Amino acid sequence: MSNYKLAIINILTFLVFSNIAFFFMYPIYLSAVDVSKTAIGLIMGTFSVASLMVRPIAGKSIDRVGEKPVLLSGLFLIFACSLLYHVIPKMVGAIYILRIVHGIGFSGFIAAAFSTIAKFTPRETMGRAFSHNGATMLAALGFVPLAGERLMDAFGHPAIFHGGAATTFLGFSLLVFTRKWERKRS
Repeated sequence: MSNYKLAIINILTFLVFSNIAFFFMYPIYLSAVDVSKTAIGLIMGTFSVASLMVRPIAGKSIDRVGEKPVLLSGLFLIFACSLLYHVIPKMVGAIYILRIVHGIGFSGFIAAAFSTIAKFTPRETMGRAFSHNGATMLAALGFVPLAGERLMDAFGHPAIFHGGAATTFLGFSLLVFTRKWERKRS
């Protein structure tokens, strides 16, 4: 895989996992708007269940249309959902739907990111490529929750939604302006 493409995938992965890390604070927000503990657990779990259920469909979509359209679609869904959390603060039914769509976007993005690495990385460096990508995930999950907490303390609970939206907007913008995604023939 070219260093350029690997760098783009790693940046995008960092930004998407930053979005996820901002939403680690979502239970604090839900508690502040008087959502029950049981509902908070169900709301948080809905994201993962939706992501799990959609993963096989995401793979079929990648086979049909390619990685870049699925990456863009996933980023767009994550971005839109991140903004919509602010609009529906206490509508628990709508929150479940939003968590499902957020999980679908995440699942599509991750499947396409992994497919990109697998498809475009030479066999002899594939382990290293996946290790670097995994490190970007862990970096986001390790550092962004602290930033999210600081933003939430300074600007209130909606800062986590706006922070999450900003990360995916940056990723979407970066990918839109990335040159062709197809493998170069030698």
